Amino acid sequence: AMQDLDIRGAGNLLGGEQSGFIADMGFEVYQRILDEALDELRDAELHQNPEAVAPAQWKPTRSECHVETDMEIHIPDTYVASVAERIKLYREIDALENSDALERFREALIDRFGAIPSPVNDLLSVVQLRWMAIELGVERIVLKNSRLLANFIGNKLSAYYSTDTFANLMAYIAQHPARFKMKEHEGRLSLSVQGIDTIAGACQLLTQLRCAVLPQTHQA
Repeated sequence: AMQDLDIRGAGNLLGGEQSGFIADMGFEVYQRILDEALDELRDAELHQNPEAVAPAQWKPTRSECHVETDMEIHIPDTYVASVAERIKLYREIDALENSDALERFREALIDRFGAIPSPVNDLLSVVQLRWMAIELGVERIVLKNSRLLANFIGNKLSAYYSTDTFANLMAYIAQHPARFKMKEHEGRLSLSVQGIDTIAGACQLLTQLRCAVLPQTHQA
């Protein structure tokens, strides 16, 4: 994102003066502040008119989950030298919508640039991790210090909490108390799992949860 800003400029995201703030603080910090402000507005609307905010039926969307990690997940310049080309590839990755598209993208990378290095493999695995997390009602994943922390949907009135997916997930976690730790902090429900020190391990964990709690027809 920062490389894109360097090349194209920040533009006018929310008004004529916004790009100056972005340049000063950095795009990631700006985006986090913007997300927090939007969350506050949603919470305020939720308290004033809960029925208007809570959906009648929960349906996961591909934009609902953010993954935060200190691991090396990127396209190295030793693999793709051109900055513009790397930005283009990042955008293509973000636009992927299913496993078939991801596999075609992987094959195209190998065909154009050669064997895929570990940071790129992990980057592509993060895409799959997000998809699975979204299906499980997870809005944010933090993977650091050999621990995976999954934050569930922040809206307490979300229809997600009335679904079989959530009920099955809670039942499965209750059956494995040594493995999974659930807690609620400031009204947000989160799941903590120790011993997850790779992206592959995180994918394996969510695959396990997905197979255990989602209906077979949904998994297909």
